[in-house]
Amino acid sequence: MKLKALQTVLAVLLASLQVPSIVSCGSDTASAPDGTQGVDEPIDAPQAISEDAYKAELVSLTEALNVKLYGLDELLVVPDIESEEWQIEVTLALADIMTLCDAAGQLVPPCSMLDAHVAYLETILHVSDVVDVLIRGMDKADTDVLNQASAELWIASEILSRVTEPAT
Repeated sequence: MKLKALQTVLAVLLASLQVPSIVSCGSDTASAPDGTQGVDEPIDAPQAISEDAYKAELVSLTEALNVKLYGLDELLVVPDIESEEWQIEVTLALADIMTLCDAAGQLVPPCSMLDAHVAYLETILHVSDVVDVLIRGMDKADTDVLNQASAELWIASEILSRVTEPAT
């Protein structure tokens, strides 16, 4: 498999990332233009889950994402850009990371957790930016850029863990 084909797959996956999709808490009715709640105007938006369920899902997604970030970091310790096997492993890890980032964006927090959710999504967007840098490093076969991406992945992982600490 050629590097360009892998990059095309990553570009499609990255373009489909929907992280900032939900930045408000769930509601089952729409607000009228005057600010009052419209009882007869249901929204088709996803509903917020309970605080406990939200915290559990947040922790689960974070743990899974951190496992993938650490795995990717291990691949970047000694990047073998010329190896087709290495390129495939990195591409699969990136696809998993982007899928988990997208799942985080689809999570609808209860109103009480909105601030934590916004911080979490900001961290997820940082991870997405790091993925962009990593793809650029692979495209240019530039180990310095890959090293930069690896360092940023580590920082994002640490921030991600701190953001979700209150949920545990």
